[in-house]
Amino acid sequence: MNIKRLTTTILAFAAITYTANAQVKLASLFTDGMVLQQQTTVPIWGWDKAGTKITAITSWDKKTYSAVADASGKFTLKVTTPVYGGPYQVTVSDGKPTILTNVLIGEVWICTGQSNMEMGMQMTGANNDIATANFPNICLLTVPHGVALEPQSILECRWQPCSPETVSHGQWNGFSAVAFYFGRDLNRELGVPIGLIQSAWGGTIAEAWTSAEALETMGDFKDSLASVNALTQTGKNKPYSQVYDEWYAQHEDGSKQGWEKVRVNVANWQAVRMPQSFDKVGLDNIDGTVWFRHEFIALETWPGSEGKLALGQIDDEDTVWINGVEIGQTHRVDRERNYVVPAGIVKPGSNVIAIRVLDTGGGGGLLAR
Repeated sequence: MNIKRLTTTILAFAAITYTANAQVKLASLFTDGMVLQQQTTVPIWGWDKAGTKITAITSWDKKTYSAVADASGKFTLKVTTPVYGGPYQVTVSDGKPTILTNVLIGEVWICTGQSNMEMGMQMTGANNDIATANFPNICLLTVPHGVALEPQSILECRWQPCSPETVSHGQWNGFSAVAFYFGRDLNRELGVPIGLIQSAWGGTIAEAWTSAEALETMGDFKDSLASVNALTQTGKNKPYSQVYDEWYAQHEDGSKQGWEKVRVNVANWQAVRMPQSFDKVGLDNIDGTVWFRHEFIALETWPGSEGKLALGQIDDEDTVWINGVEIGQTHRVDRERNYVVPAGIVKPGSNVIAIRVLDTGGGGGLLAR
């Protein structure tokens, strides 16, 4: 795990919601309730029509800062921040103002790493600390998980004040416990606003946090980078889920044979009892895909409305179908699989659930909830 202080770093996970003819759009790092690093020069960036002059007026010094959107529409304003304080306003305008309110100036930290950093407050069982987590001068931003072949410009995240509700909800049962306790202690010791940016993902490896340009300097990654580059070219302008499915359709026997369909010959399949790990059913030390099928009977009184399918955790990735219709896929091991089953898919009588599990290393399996 790692906690880094944020000063003038241009963050790679900045998000935009820009459309060609709209007023100025800011990266979603810049929202109401944000915290900016004190006593430094802070970049504020976004997108507008190429060639447009953008201005920012900061209420703490009443100064006007300006920039021009480049050929791609991107602009970066650099504003000077005072000693800690607030709340303030920042008005960014191309003629139509976007006003950011409740802006605080203080200390901003990036909290990044694997599962020990990502583990949320609810996972710690710290019910009293959750109930008393009313710290309006501590603000939280969680960078959402996403799998993609290229760096992304669009993410959904925004700043939120620290409260019992915001610390108990998040990607892995709440906001990062490590980050929360760090920020709370820092706020108490320094008496200044604290901004905490959680950008963590359990189980990730160092290479996943390293740019392709840096990996290219190390020969060990030559073949892997070539594979990723080839996949990126074939997957341009496609969502990752589509590329994922197309790869399986080409390379994996189950997809070629339609094992997700209702009518499949499974006479030679092995019956297993789940949930349990793969090593308990004779698949230890095997990395790859394993398919499961389960038939269930819906009563004649089945209402036919939308439903939910709860599968617990699956190690590592999965795609799930009911009656040949894909209802969801997940690309991480530590998340409960709770899929929405659209109305009309489950019929009275016999129905089939098909699950394709990709084990990329370690145990693998359908795990207990």
